[in-house]
Amino acid sequence: MDELKNIIAVFIKKETGSIDNGTLINRSAIPGSIMVHRMYASFSKAGYHVADYSRINTYGELLGALGLEGGAAITPQPNVAEAEPSSTGIGIDMESVDNLPMADDFREHEFYVNNFSADEIAYCLLKPNPYESFAGLFSVKEALGKADNSLRSLPFNQIIVRHDSNGKPLFDNYALSISHTQQFSIAVAVAQLQLQAPVISANNQTTVAKQNNIKPLLIAVIIALLLVIIYLLYKR
Repeated sequence: MDELKNIIAVFIKKETGSIDNGTLINRSAIPGSIMVHRMYASFSKAGYHVADYSRINTYGELLGALGLEGGAAITPQPNVAEAEPSSTGIGIDMESVDNLPMADDFREHEFYVNNFSADEIAYCLLKPNPYESFAGLFSVKEALGKADNSLRSLPFNQIIVRHDSNGKPLFDNYALSISHTQQFSIAVAVAQLQLQAPVISANNQTTVAKQNNIKPLLIAVIIALLLVIIYLLYKR
């Protein structure tokens, strides 16, 4: 128990003695999704493996998920959509590159192994700055989870983003866009399921279908740009 609390204290920036079953350990208590995943990678390194931590909010729920004494049941979330992603499913995410842990060997480091497939790690290793590429991939996985709630329960190393010969990111039924600098990464994921529907022969109806697919992407890009502007203003 003390080992878990020592790890948590580092990430929520509180004294170990102040941590009890009601202590929040989710994204409201830890700034940045990468830092949450880093905490769980630290748990794994210490021998505490949690398969699905997307719904864990408190220390008590963590104990319950691990089957440890004093644990609490995870609070149900009835408002979370369980259906397949709709044609308007949109996800956007921005992460700080600096939040990524330093690693001598990405292929052995707990965080990178937990969050990226072997092929994704190999892809990033070939880039001039692997950390920027890892941040971009992490952002797009977060964006996919926001666009489709059913992906949230999957470990990130099972949400595999591929790339075509031009380096364009690919994930089935989604249009993806990733951008990153030395400071931060941003990604957008837009569902494209409507493209699989039968297309009526009338040209104007085909055009409407394409336009309906473009609109959510434009909205997502505009929101992404606003996030970048807000971030830059905050950094000044």
